[in-house]
Amino acid sequence: ITLHHLAKHRSGLPRDAPLVIVDPRLPDADFTANDLYRFMAECELHYKPGAEFSYSNIGYRLLGDAVVRVTKSTYIDLMQDRVLNPLGLTNTFFVLPPEQTHRLVPGHDGNGDETPAWTYQKNSPGMASGALKSTAGDMFEVMEAWFDPRASGLAPLFKSLAKELDVGRGGVLAHSGQTTGYHTMFYANRNSKTGLIVLADTGNMYFSALGSKILKFLKSGKIEPIQLPDPAEEPVEVNREWLGIYELPTHPVFLPGTVLVIEQNGENLTFTTRADTFTSIAQNLYPKSTGRYFGKALDMELVFGNGYLKIVPGWMTKSMLGGTLKCKRVRPVEEQTAVNDQP
Repeated sequence: ITLHHLAKHRSGLPRDAPLVIVDPRLPDADFTANDLYRFMAECELHYKPGAEFSYSNIGYRLLGDAVVRVTKSTYIDLMQDRVLNPLGLTNTFFVLPPEQTHRLVPGHDGNGDETPAWTYQKNSPGMASGALKSTAGDMFEVMEAWFDPRASGLAPLFKSLAKELDVGRGGVLAHSGQTTGYHTMFYANRNSKTGLIVLADTGNMYFSALGSKILKFLKSGKIEPIQLPDPAEEPVEVNREWLGIYELPTHPVFLPGTVLVIEQNGENLTFTTRADTFTSIAQNLYPKSTGRYFGKALDMELVFGNGYLKIVPGWMTKSMLGGTLKCKRVRPVEEQTAVNDQP
């Protein structure tokens, strides 16, 4: 695996590493370099390095830690000296100073419940995969720098990104990201001098769909409505045969041994993903019709069959999953106690 493989998401590494998580709202709070290299010593690649593109957070954590070790600096200092300061981003931080904490908008998970912003240990490699807190104003500064790299003084950096990593192909710089309680989308087109920034205080992935519709409007002038799922008008009775533990297929997005747990909460269903050391926040599922449910944190549908369920990805999750996944139920709801009692 080379640095280029890591930077271009072509390393063959899985999307994330299994973590020992105390609070599912803060999955990276205890992640350290030791965790990173313990995982690297045991992990199996999903494909030969360089063969395919597959987004990998763990790959960028490894890349960030490698850069830190070579430069004998810290990731925060490197980013501050080489990117944030040259761009004049005075309202962008890895760790919020005490006098800035009151400006942080509270985040909300896919159920609409308030959830804290992710935190990281000092010098954690987790910072390389998404720890920045910023403002719309500072993000517009990045956009202006992209429109006119020479004025920003970062022309060599942008030129290197384009040459080495194909970043900015066609004059477009774009990325989106999501945590448990926040969602961000950035788009800048140097040729047309148009841009878009979407900042949301929720982990609801449908905000990516909002951004895509705005982009289409900027390009064509046509307004297209967002196709949000329509919940069932009448109550849908829960079939207990749907409840239980489902085995997820081998996939770069999922950790080895990850299962999907479907449980009942009143008249509704919830789902969580679980691995040996990880349990996600329980997300609500909403019925569209009998046996067909959707979630708000991820734009996907769950369709229940006889002993299985299908995960049907939407616009955003399709880019991660590739297509519909079929999951076999391996335990009914009556046998969930042992799994639920795991730490």
